[in-house]
Amino acid sequence: MDDLPDISLLEISDQPRLPPELERTIFEFAAFLNPKDIPNTMLVAWRVKRWMEALLYRIIVATYAEGQHMDFASGCPFVPLRVLLKQVHGKESSSIGLFARRFFCDSSHMEASTLDAVVTACPHLTHLHLYMNANPAHLPILNRLHSLLEVAIDIKTLFRGGAVDFGSPFLRHVTHLELLDDDFEEALLSDLVLISDLTHLSFNIRGTIAPVHNRIRSITQLKCIVFFKLRHTAEEMHPSCDDDRLVCISQTSFREDWLRGASTDEDYWALADEFIAAKRVGKVDKSLYFIKDNDSSWKS
Repeated sequence: MDDLPDISLLEISDQPRLPPELERTIFEFAAFLNPKDIPNTMLVAWRVKRWMEALLYRIIVATYAEGQHMDFASGCPFVPLRVLLKQVHGKESSSIGLFARRFFCDSSHMEASTLDAVVTACPHLTHLHLYMNANPAHLPILNRLHSLLEVAIDIKTLFRGGAVDFGSPFLRHVTHLELLDDDFEEALLSDLVLISDLTHLSFNIRGTIAPVHNRIRSITQLKCIVFFKLRHTAEEMHPSCDDDRLVCISQTSFREDWLRGASTDEDYWALADEFIAAKRVGKVDKSLYFIKDNDSSWKS
């Protein structure tokens, strides 16, 4: 028994054995690989909770369905807007802004002061989806965002009472643009070339798609053109349409699609790109333009 080591030598220190910077890097790397595990990881220790909590703010959601169960495939956690606003003036606000990248709003109306608080707290947003009644008061706030790559917005209401400016600062680096407006003038659509990095464009129009498509098909920088349609009829397509960039998608749920894309990048844009690539190599018939986002039969 005298040969047994002192029990104190077997005690485990309550301090991290790795340098704190390295330990934090390991936890953050694991969090990015498995975002849905962040809430459980936060329970490891207080220091880990402080590191991980800011990562929860990568995806911020403001929706009238906030109080309802939102089922989506990724299981990636998201933060309700009310939680973000509560934290804006807290000591962790700088960390929140460091990691926040995606903001989704479909609450129909948002005061300019609320959007201002979001932009102030999260100046590095890259994905902005505003399914709401945007108005000119929101424009100068949006123009403070210089890292946006993907935007969904009702562009005409944003510039209500004035000419739409596709050269606005917040659109400068946008590659993926979803326009929520119902109708467009030809002159307006021709100005899309002012967004020099734009490659992907989608529309939510109710009427026939041919007139809108005819106005933009000459924009060679576009690699993907999406129309959301619940159904497809021959009259909706141009009789001599031969644009393989065009895809008509029947979407199951735009909320679930966005949330899934926020954590996995598997959204309708990825689906459209895959469909276009398949068509170009002959795996999909050239006459096919209409697909459902829950039907992958065209892949076989």
